[in-house]
Amino acid sequence: DTLDTPYVKKYLQSVDKNNLVEYIGPVDDEQKHREYLDADIFVFPTYVEDQSYAVMEAMSYGLPVIASNVGGVPSLIAHEQNGYLVVPKNVDSLREGIRKVISETGLQKILGENARKTIEQGFTWNVRSKEIVTLYQILVESK
Repeated sequence: DTLDTPYVKKYLQSVDKNNLVEYIGPVDDEQKHREYLDADIFVFPTYVEDQSYAVMEAMSYGLPVIASNVGGVPSLIAHEQNGYLVVPKNVDSLREGIRKVISETGLQKILGENARKTIEQGFTWNVRSKEIVTLYQILVESK
């Protein structure tokens, strides 16, 4: 995998003087599960995103998510209610989002709990399957 190169690791070491970032490279499903369980927050500063499965996964684990306000991300995250939206390609906005979520007392817990509720109430297979059945019923009845 091109991301799992000595270049990437060397670059991170050169810019992350406080060793705040741990580059783990590609992971299998079991390790991904452990990483979500071990995480305190999930930061996703993407530039382009459709319906983000990474964001939905993190939310399903009850993690407070800080993500770029692009594509389908705002359909998942209500700013400062179940996550925190930042301006894409804006380091200051990202820094402020991370700072706020980490430092404001209780905010991580509130965002994480609300994130999990969002997924449980609107994005589980049980909920989605009912929506699909309803859609097919409407299509069949319209013929």
